[in-house]
Amino acid sequence: MKIVLKTSVAFAITAIVPIVVFFLIGCLLGLSAIFASVLAGKFQVNLDDLLTSIIWWPLWPLICIILVGPISFGHVFFIGLPTLLVSWHFRAIRWWSTLIISIMIGAIPSTIFVFFFQDVGWDERTYFYQNINVISVGITALTAITMGFFGLTGGIVFWLLWRYWVSPDSPHGRPLTGLQEIDMKPLGANG
Repeated sequence: MKIVLKTSVAFAITAIVPIVVFFLIGCLLGLSAIFASVLAGKFQVNLDDLLTSIIWWPLWPLICIILVGPISFGHVFFIGLPTLLVSWHFRAIRWWSTLIISIMIGAIPSTIFVFFFQDVGWDERTYFYQNINVISVGITALTAITMGFFGLTGGIVFWLLWRYWVSPDSPHGRPLTGLQEIDMKPLGANG
């Protein structure tokens, strides 16, 4: 029962990681815009920008939780949990398999959603699969790379938690060493 509780905590932490990464990327982009305008000599403070930033920065963590949280928790618990159970059954939880699978868990569902279900028409309702062009393929590729990156960050944290906290000495966390040895007896003269 102890390993189930630790695995649940590891999953919750894994789901929180993309929220934190999204928050940090947004802060980095906001600060880089300020520094770029200072370096360009165009930094002028007016009252509208000051009020916008005073309102925007405290809301940024809430926006990150509302936008990224449901997607992250959905990917982790609806796709990651069955994947963990299958990998655990076959004792295939290794660093490289975890990272490859986490990229796929992050990228594939979002890419399928963008490719098939995202409305991109300005005047009429059209979908990517109805009008495949360079822009729609580029947006789909950018979605796969971005969401794969978020999946990778969560996968790195999950594997580190799994390897060093959840099951460091457990035989369930280690790969199978091979098939069991079978005692073979030579055939006798009768058969």
